[in-house]
This record gives sequence, C-alpha cells and structure tokens, in this order.
Amino acid sequence: MSMKFNSKYIIAFLLMLSSYAANAQRYSLYYSKTLHDGIQNPHHRSLDDCRAFASNFFLPSFNLDLSVSGDANGFIKSFLASENLSLLKFQNGTKYTNRIANQFNYNIFLMKINMGKKRAAELSIYSQLKTQTSISVNNGVFNFLTKGNNTFKGQTIEGFLDMGVSANIYNETGFGFRRQIYKNLSGGFKLGYLTGIANLGVDINGSKFTTSATGDTLDIYIKGNVNASIDALNKDNLTTDSLIANARLNKGYVFSGGIQYEVDPTFTMGLALLDIGQITWNDKSILYKLDKTIRFTGIDIAADSLAQDSILNNITSYAIDSAKGPYTTNLLARFEITGNMKLANWLYATVIYSKPFAYDFFDLTIVTDIRVAKRLNIITSGTFNSDGNNAIGAQLLFRSKVFEMYVGSERILNSLQLYNQLIKDNTNKPRLGLGADINFGIAFGFGRCPKPPALPEPMDSDGDGILDALDNCPYVSGPKENRGCPFDDIDGDGIFDKDDSCPSIKGVLAFNGCPAPDADKDGVPDAEDLCPNDAGTILAKGCPDADGDGIYDQNDSCKYLAGPIENFGCPYLDFDGDGVLDKDDKCPNVAGPISNSGCPLAPQGVVLTEEERIIMANFLNGLNFESEKAELDTASFAALDKLVDLLNAKPSYKISISVYTDNGRKPALSKKIAASRSEVIKKYLTDKSIAIERIKLSPVGGENFIVGNKTPEDRAKNNRVEAYIYEGLE
Repeated sequence: MSMKFNSKYIIAFLLMLSSYAANAQRYSLYYSKTLHDGIQNPHHRSLDDCRAFASNFFLPSFNLDLSVSGDANGFIKSFLASENLSLLKFQNGTKYTNRIANQFNYNIFLMKINMGKKRAAELSIYSQLKTQTSISVNNGVFNFLTKGNNTFKGQTIEGFLDMGVSANIYNETGFGFRRQIYKNLSGGFKLGYLTGIANLGVDINGSKFTTSATGDTLDIYIKGNVNASIDALNKDNLTTDSLIANARLNKGYVFSGGIQYEVDPTFTMGLALLDIGQITWNDKSILYKLDKTIRFTGIDIAADSLAQDSILNNITSYAIDSAKGPYTTNLLARFEITGNMKLANWLYATVIYSKPFAYDFFDLTIVTDIRVAKRLNIITSGTFNSDGNNAIGAQLLFRSKVFEMYVGSERILNSLQLYNQLIKDNTNKPRLGLGADINFGIAFGFGRCPKPPALPEPMDSDGDGILDALDNCPYVSGPKENRGCPFDDIDGDGIFDKDDSCPSIKGVLAFNGCPAPDADKDGVPDAEDLCPNDAGTILAKGCPDADGDGIYDQNDSCKYLAGPIENFGCPYLDFDGDGVLDKDDKCPNVAGPISNSGCPLAPQGVVLTEEERIIMANFLNGLNFESEKAELDTASFAALDKLVDLLNAKPSYKISISVYTDNGRKPALSKKIAASRSEVIKKYLTDKSIAIERIKLSPVGGENFIVGNKTPEDRAKNNRVEAYIYEGLE
C-alpha cells in the first residue's frame, strides 16, 4: 500500500484538532458580576439590587482558544516559517506526547432573574453549544508525516504512532439557582440536559513501526479502538440534517455547583465542582476494533491524495471488526479554588486554581481588574499551565446598569503572533508557543434601584458633641479623640489606661499607674517597708511578727511564742502550769497555789518536809521514758527507788500520778501511750511492795500542754509526769 500526503492538509488537520482546544473558562471574567460569569460559575452573583433580570437575548456570545503543547509547537512554527517539514527533528518514544484538552462555548441564550433581595437569590436559564476535545499525539506521527520510511531503515519502534482523540460536540440547556445561605456564605448550582451532536473517539495504544533494511517497505502495526457517533464522519461532508437527526438520539446530564465565603468585606474565597456529567451515544454508533499490520511501499509528502478521503476512513479502513451499539463519554469535569481580594476601590485581584479530573495538568491564573473609568474596566490575566500552555491575556469590560459587553483575549500575545504569521504571511519563525484566543459577549439588564430610606435627623444622645452615627459610645459621653467613648480605667486606680503603664494592675501615679515596688510582696511598698526583703504585715510596717507579740522576728528570741519585750519576746515559763511563773515558782515542776509559792499543798493536811519535797522533785524530774515507747531508761530507777523508800517510811502516804504526752500523734494513740507508761510506773511500785491501793494513776495523754509543741525541746517538756502525796481520801 502506498500513501501520499500534502503538507497543507497536515497543517489543516493539526489546526482542526487545535480548534477544539477552546478555553471556555474565561478566567478574566471571574468575580466580574457579569451575566456570563454567573452562568459559568453558578455560585457567583450577577444581579445586584438595581437589576431585576439580565439576558443576552440570543445575541452573539462566544470564546475561541487555539493552542498546541509539546513538540507539535515546533512542528507547526517551523512549517509557518519555511514549509520545509523534512528538516524537522523529533525524538521518538511514548513519553514525547503532544496534547490538547479544552472546550469551546457558544452561548445561544442566557438569562438570570433576581428572586429576592434579602438572600440575593438568582434563577438562571441557559442554552449553550459546546465542544469538548482531548487529543494526545505521539511524536512518531510527525516523523511519519514529515520524513517517510527511508529515514528509519532497518528500525523497529514501539508505540511509534500511539495517539488518542476524544471530540464531543453537544448542546447544554438547563437552569441554575444561587442564594445567600448564611451571613457570609453563599452557594449555587446548575443542572443541564445534554444532547450529543457528534462524537469521535480514537485510542491507538499498541502501535509498532518497522522498516526493511533497504527502506523499500514499511510495516505499521496498529492496535486500538475507534468510536464514532455520527455516520457523516464516514462521508466527505457533514450536513445539518444529519447532525440534528443524530442529536435527537444522544442524551446526558451535567451538574455544576460551588460555594463562596466572604472572609471580610475585602476578601472572598470560593470552591467549585464544574461540568460533572456524561453523554450516552445512541445504539447506531459505530465501534471499530483495530488489530492489523499494514504494509506501505513508501510515503510521498509532495502529493495530495489525502484530499479525496476523510480522516476517519483512512483509520477505519484498517479495522478488523466493526459493530453498532451505545457507549458513554464523560465531560471534562474540573475542580476549582478561587480567591478574590479588593486592594483598592479601583483595583481587584483574583487567584484561580483549576484542575481537570481526567488529566494531570492544572491551571494557576492571576487576574487583575482595574476600573479606569466609572463603567470601563481593563482586565489582565496571566495563566501558568503545568502542561506548557502558559498565557497572558487582556480584556475590556463595559458594564452599566442596563448593558454589559466584554471583548478581549486570554492569549493575546500568541494571538497577535498567529495573526502575523497567517494573515500577513510573515516567514519569520514564531518566538512564542502557537495559539490564538478571542472572547466576546453582550448582555442587557433591566430593573430599578430601590429608593434609600429617609435619613433621620442626626442625633447626639450623650451630648458629647459627637453625632451618634460617628460615636462609638453613643449613650456614654467621651472625648472626640477617643471617638466619643470615655477613656478606660480597667484597674480603677484613677489613671486612664492610655496613660497607665500597668492598665490591668492598680498602681500609683508616681509609677505611671504601676504599683510601687514591693520586693517581698507583703503589700507594704519598699519605701515604707522597715523590712523590705522579708514579708511582713501592714500593721508591722512590712516586718514579720510570727507570734504577734509586737516584737519583729529579727529582734524576737522566741519568734513563734509571744512574750514581753523585757524577756526579748519570749514568754515567762510556767512548767507545772500552776499559774506561778518559773522565775517565781519554788516548785517549778509541781503545780501548787500562788499562796504556797507554786508548791502543792498535800491533801488531808500532809505537809512534806524539805527532804520529802526534794525526793518528789527528783522523782518527777528524773523519770524519763524512751522516745515513743513505754520503757523507762535506766537513769529513772534511782528516782523511783527514792520514792519507794519514802512511801515505805510513811505507810499512811498515798500517791496520785498523772501521765501526759505531746501532740505529735493522734489523740487515741497519745492516750494509749500514756496508759502504757502508767502501767509501767504502777508495776515498778507494786514490784517494790507498794500496795496498789496506795497508788492512783491518771493516763491523761496529749492534753494540758505547758508549752507549745513546735520544737523538740517543747515536746519533751509536754511529755511529763505530775504527782503529789496525800493521806486518807483524796
């Protein structure tokens, strides 16, 4: 088999594919409050309170974008410059892919109706003619078309002619609704009914290119599928009747929706899912299966035999199998995140991130909207495309209460270059990527702005000379410099917060509203504190007085026991607790009346001799128990023996003994220890032949302390035994 190609048909074919790459996004119109933006993005507002509805009334509204990515750029640019395709060089391999994926819109009818001012509700009705196309072509296609088989003598190249084409032509008719959901949150959606006009799908994913050693023959193995839902593609011409007849059989649905949140009056964020839908093509559609090797005897680029055959015929002539039946195609759905900021009354900036679900590339666009006159805006845009289709655009927008029109290009530099190459027939090689774009639209709006309510007479409720409308505290008088509000004094120290260095802490004027320095934090300022480094009381002028005897701790020899100043702050002791201070008590260890100088009076008229009093005193002072135990130490035996001798010498004498403990334990335990010690004394005396009837024991425990219990010395004094001699009945 021999095939011949004319270069003009090659470029025509590529430009035909590119024409499907129509960018329907119109990023430059985002947040412009135009009818076209509100239809494209159903969550965007188009109508303000002054417009009841808007429509294009079937007037022209369209956008067209031509672009090519990958090595195809170099192919076409070189062709436009020299038409010498045989000099081009392309790297072969499946990774060298040229891709086009986008849309074309023609707005047949657009209309929005204002449904309510309170919630900014808008109802939209629309009908649009659209084209969605995705094209992926391997570099092998260009090598095949430009160099023929002789360039590849004796070579076998896998994936040489792999390609994918998906082209949809369809109509979308539907409605949408948008409203305010909450205070700063709004949302909207649109639901469309689709009628498919034409579809072509080509998927070649297992091609192989093999040439003979001499280059005389060329074997091309093609494996894949072709779907076509219009019979006219197998003919030389497409007719209107065939398109309409085909459209009646193909149905589908599409959904778009989004929300936007007003962070503050100057910044709004948006989130949207757009063009989620599919079309089911009728059961008369043709399904081709490709799995065949075709042998060519050579390729002649100079001839033009391709002019007599349709493209589909040249592909499907290699089909090994064909059938009719329905199939489904998806629209080019996408996800978008947007942000719009008011930089000045005349300047807005918008950032748009757009990601198609079906492809791994994304768009990142920055739009600036400049109001150069009351109703005229100049809009510029810059788009970074991760697939290489970067673009710079400019657009004019005229918008009044009843009319709006936009015209411009989002690929303006590429458009001017293509115009220079094709229209002016410039032979210089283009410096930018191949592309062209034009946007145009007209719409009318009608309505009446509501009359503003009558303004009340200006009021000054608090009489501070500042009108309520300008007064931040309209009912509380305040100075003008504080916008009609009184100056705050949070800590109530009489110093306004604006002049207070410590506004939340009460202070003094001398220290700019901060408290006077108080190093020991006792509430007495250092300047008045006699003890600035030791926390004290206000009554003691900042000095500590732990026992409250009026003598500061640093001068008090007994800082935890109150005492007179003449005794250096220590109390006069009364060890036996008889009310006679030890310094005046002739019997300091045995309780006795003041009349007897602190010595006890023996009951029943017993008067102890001086020798007997000494024996009793030694008994009381010499009796010691082991710590926390009821065991006598050996030093106590001598005192007990003297007492035994006294009682044996005076058979009429009886003895009363009381045992005390300190407060270093629970009361029950103190009582138990006192009882145990009492038993030890009783046993010792009875073992020495003292009749039990002559002994009276009282285990008192932790009561009737004679001194405090804070120090070991004091606790030793409270761990004591008291006793006295009597005759007869007590």
